[in-house]
Amino acid sequence: MNLINSLFFKIFAGFWLLILILVAILVTLPKLEQSQPQLLDLYGIELLDKTSHALFSQITRHPERSLKEAIDKFRHPSRFKLYAMHPDGRFLNDHVPKPIRRFVIDSENISKPMMWKSHKGIVVGPISFYYNQEPLLLYAYKNLNHETNRLVLRWLLDNPGLLILITLLVSTPVCLLLAWHLTSPLRQLQKASDQIAKGQLDTQIPQQQRKDEIGELANGMDHMVLSLKNMLAGQQRLLSDISHELRSPLTRLRLALAISKKTQGESAELARIDVEADRLEQMIADLLGLARNQFQPQDIQTVQLDSLLEELLADAHFEAEQKGKQFIYTEPPAIELRAYPGLISSAIENVIRNAIKYASSTIKFDCQLTHKQIVFVIEDDGPGIPDHEIAHIFRPFYRVSEARDRESGGTGLGLAICDNAMHKHGGSVEAHNGEPGLVVTLTLPV
Repeated sequence: MNLINSLFFKIFAGFWLLILILVAILVTLPKLEQSQPQLLDLYGIELLDKTSHALFSQITRHPERSLKEAIDKFRHPSRFKLYAMHPDGRFLNDHVPKPIRRFVIDSENISKPMMWKSHKGIVVGPISFYYNQEPLLLYAYKNLNHETNRLVLRWLLDNPGLLILITLLVSTPVCLLLAWHLTSPLRQLQKASDQIAKGQLDTQIPQQQRKDEIGELANGMDHMVLSLKNMLAGQQRLLSDISHELRSPLTRLRLALAISKKTQGESAELARIDVEADRLEQMIADLLGLARNQFQPQDIQTVQLDSLLEELLADAHFEAEQKGKQFIYTEPPAIELRAYPGLISSAIENVIRNAIKYASSTIKFDCQLTHKQIVFVIEDDGPGIPDHEIAHIFRPFYRVSEARDRESGGTGLGLAICDNAMHKHGGSVEAHNGEPGLVVTLTLPV
């Protein structure tokens, strides 16, 4: 499965993106709430004048202090701190907050003092101030951080890049843990469902003790497995009953046929009954075999492919010779394969025997090993099948030609058994007309 399409990645990315959006909103909102510089009202101008007069009075009382020392030591009841700037733009103070520097750009007109309020503080000014006959611009700044008791948060807001980095470092393990907590039980259920799909109905269903939706899913799977077990048990009983109920009258029919031959001798009518009885017995056997393959659980095994097919190919070669035909085949590769050996043998044997029936002279079997699959190709030089009927030949009891099937004794179940066996292994079977004859391709995953 592609990582980007996995539920784990989607949950992790979704939570991570949500946190990033929240951080972006948290960083953006305070900046959106910042007011634009506004003209200072009369109360503010009066406050600024009183503050400058208080500074002047302090300088007068302590002439030994420089202006810089006087400003640094100045404390006003309103908690505004003063900052003095020379006409050339140099500040007298050692440290000037960013809000004041930003505010100075928009408010250098001493005839129109302004006020600017942000999440960091309040800035007002400028007002003219003379010291030793040197003109200065005086600004007042009030820090609001100590009033909110959120110094760390405001520091982070002033450094959005660092805030995003810290958020990612904190949220990444949290989101990973949450995504793992949600997807780990689902992966366990997926493994259990894969084993159940392969017919291993005794698989233990995990996560049934949970009380959330995953627990409900696990309990639902457990009930489903129980229902499958009951259904298969009923199916096996039905197969046993069918086998007994159909074979018993067939056995009596053969016994009556043998008695008739002994008392009346051979006749065309008795021969025809014998042929039809053989066909009925073969049909019952094929039908029961198909039902067993579909419903009866089997154990998957590790088999050697060449050993599995060795006797089957030798028998097919002998059968073709007896009918005056040639069976050409390549030796299967000596590889190990996880499969149901009985189903594999039955599938390949049904196709080969079908090819031997309808071939004019030659049947070919080829086995090709690729990176991820094994491909079996069986072809004959018979009459082939009409193109519009090829898609239906793997259906149970489907007959391309009623007369031909009756002549060959076919039941219409051989290719259906092959199709079921391939699908049970996760493979496929396809057919197409060759030049001449029919080509059947069986594909198995490695």
